[in-house]
Amino acid sequence: MWGPDHVSSAGEILYILLLEPYVRLFRGDFPESALQGLFDFGFPLVILAVFVWIVYRVVRRFAAGKQADRPALTVPARVLSTQTTYSPDTTQDPPKNKVNHYATFALEDGSQRECEISERMYGELSKGDAGLLTFTGFRCIRFVKG
Repeated sequence: MWGPDHVSSAGEILYILLLEPYVRLFRGDFPESALQGLFDFGFPLVILAVFVWIVYRVVRRFAAGKQADRPALTVPARVLSTQTTYSPDTTQDPPKNKVNHYATFALEDGSQRECEISERMYGELSKGDAGLLTFTGFRCIRFVKG
């Protein structure tokens, strides 16, 4: 019986959780019950799906950063909403909250764009403001009311 005292590395833990059920199946050692089979084969698939989703998000974010090399576009837009998020910043002593401000804009073509904005821009914007939004990729550069 495997237990915490018998596991010596993270690689062994991954093997036990992700690969061992398939190795046992290949050898002809079938699960004793449907529930055990569901756990043995479903759990690794869920872990794999989460891993693929995380890789997809990282690649998508990286591609969005690459879009910053594109020329800036200026289009008519209207402010749909503004919001603030707080998250703990544990790198400081004492820990403080990190504050991020966002604005959602409705573009002329009917699409929407959410951008992280500066505190100064956040203070100047209000819902319903119309003007010209300049952005490149997923980064908003400025919004001029008008």
